Amino acid sequence: MSFLKIKLQILSLILLMACSSHLQRFYRKSSEFAAFFKKALSCEEVYQRVSRRKLSKKEKGKYERRAERCLEENKRELAFLILERLLRNSQRQNVNIIEIKRLEKKLARLSFMAKDYEKALKHFTSLLKKPLEPGEKFFIQYHIAESFFYLEKYSQAMRELEKCFFKGISPKQKKKARLLKGRIFMARQQFDEALLFFQQQIEEFPEEESFFREYLALAYEFKKDFSSAVEELKKIEPSKPFIRKKIENLSSQLKNRQGFSSP
Repeated sequence: MSFLKIKLQILSLILLMACSSHLQRFYRKSSEFAAFFKKALSCEEVYQRVSRRKLSKKEKGKYERRAERCLEENKRELAFLILERLLRNSQRQNVNIIEIKRLEKKLARLSFMAKDYEKALKHFTSLLKKPLEPGEKFFIQYHIAESFFYLEKYSQAMRELEKCFFKGISPKQKKKARLLKGRIFMARQQFDEALLFFQQQIEEFPEEESFFREYLALAYEFKKDFSSAVEELKKIEPSKPFIRKKIENLSSQLKNRQGFSSP
């Protein structure tokens, strides 16, 4: 009888140890799941809190770094959510206008890079209402024009682009704006206007001749005037591999066209 009792006790102990091992694994898995779920919830709660309570400079830096990590992981929507709420939080706290401008410029630039041009326009237009240096103003006004360009709203793009030409901008910025104007002509299939425009740039800015002559050749190409395109490219640097390849391609298209047109 005592031997049977001992066997039962041993069996009970084995069962208890087995159950304990299973329970430990279960609790560990449950804890991991609970931690994951809690983390997900806390993130969502954090995003809500960003726009509702006052944040310290350290907290803002932490959330902004989180947004940058989201961008690296290709989680753009999450990054925009964090940055937009940081911006709203800063606006509600009436913090330094420089900080608000910095956040909004970052949002505008990231939206533009993500090809969300409507969102980019919203932030760039808001920035125009704030005090700006000439360089900042050009950057914003130019990107407003370019956003309309990519939205294929060429008339609005041209109107906004004309506002880029003001005192205080650098020669590099002027060159960039002039190029966009020529691109708008070509996008609207106004090839004669584009040709005239690029020819004027070559005459007015001889130091930029190679740059604008390349676009002049491109305008001829779009117009299907391949012989004129080749002639313009030969005036640049035909020894350059890129230019040489372009000349060869255009010459080939010209021969094909002549072949089709001959009886």
